[in-house]
Amino acid sequence: MSIQKGENDHGRFALKRRWLMITRLLNGIFLLLLVILLWLYAGSEKAKKETAAKLAVAEEKIRVAEERIKTTIQNDSLARLERQTAQTALEEALQRIATLEAEKAERNRIEVEKFLASAKRMMRVGDREMAHQILLEAQKLDKTNAEIIALLKEIE
Repeated sequence: MSIQKGENDHGRFALKRRWLMITRLLNGIFLLLLVILLWLYAGSEKAKKETAAKLAVAEEKIRVAEERIKTTIQNDSLARLERQTAQTALEEALQRIATLEAEKAERNRIEVEKFLASAKRMMRVGDREMAHQILLEAQKLDKTNAEIIALLKEIE
């Protein structure tokens, strides 16, 4: 009887060691995923800043172009040529702003998808607190996303 009990204790000890090893491995994987997520987030923040700088330059070009348009309208018949040039610059700047805003929206959409995937992964493994934090970060990018709102309600 005592031999069986010793073997049974040894089996339980081995099972506990395996469980501890698996838990540590999962913790390491989640930590690595978090580092990757933070790295991706930092990259997106850098891209956002670059886009904001380009947007400011484009807005300044629009302002300058609008001023040129006002000035050329007041001038004589030669002003028509300048007006056409300024109008073209304005249209190009507006088109560039639209392009930059579309790029920004697409980057935000991709980031939101990454956040959603990470949050779902955290929920599957039972780390609801981390999933909640990830969803809050995603909600900063897209406040009206129904999936984010639904997952936040599910967690709460």
